[in-house]
Amino acid sequence: NQTLEAAWPGAWKIIADGERGQFVHDGALYTFDTVNAESQGGMQSAVGLHAAENWKIVARVSPGRLTPPHATTFSVMTGGLLALLAALSWLWASGRTRRDMIQAELAENAEQFRAMSEATQDALVMTDDAGLVVFLNDAAERMFALSRHEIVGRMLHEFVTRPGELGKAREGFPGFAKTGQGAVINALHEYEACRGDGTVFPVELSVAAFRRAGRWWAVGTARDISERK
Repeated sequence: NQTLEAAWPGAWKIIADGERGQFVHDGALYTFDTVNAESQGGMQSAVGLHAAENWKIVARVSPGRLTPPHATTFSVMTGGLLALLAALSWLWASGRTRRDMIQAELAENAEQFRAMSEATQDALVMTDDAGLVVFLNDAAERMFALSRHEIVGRMLHEFVTRPGELGKAREGFPGFAKTGQGAVINALHEYEACRGDGTVFPVELSVAAFRRAGRWWAVGTARDISERK
């Protein structure tokens, strides 16, 4: 026995002015439609309609049903999650920046090493603890008349050691792999080496060892002393 305007002040004017629609007023959600007396819809069979009347069908959802609960536990969990995400984002950004700086420094160091190794006139060769070549400079290619494609990944002594001394060279690698020591390590010696075409020439050889990633590696420098001889 009261009007819609009295029950929900301000809502009726919006409903009366439109045919159908949806709006929010004072925090409540209203959905409405207009039913004409002449229509053949479902209302006609259930309710006696006068031809001069129109009906408004209104659905209302109260503000309490629309507002999500602000539970303390939920708020604490949300705040904690946001703080965790912020910390992880900061750590990720810091780690990426530091990684980029390290990579840039490594690239610069590698470029400097490459420039120095190519500038020297001495042959520079690096091998692993099995004697397999992992690096050689341009001077080594020229001195031994070998290309990188021929020698990298293969045993150095198969190419540059005289056939009669190859067995002795192979015998020293098991000990070098365990201790990093050997007859040629940290000493300057003169040897006869072989070129790719089989010719023999005298070299002055110096070899140093270092340990990386749990393995021993050797870096040797060789100088052609044919003119000195």
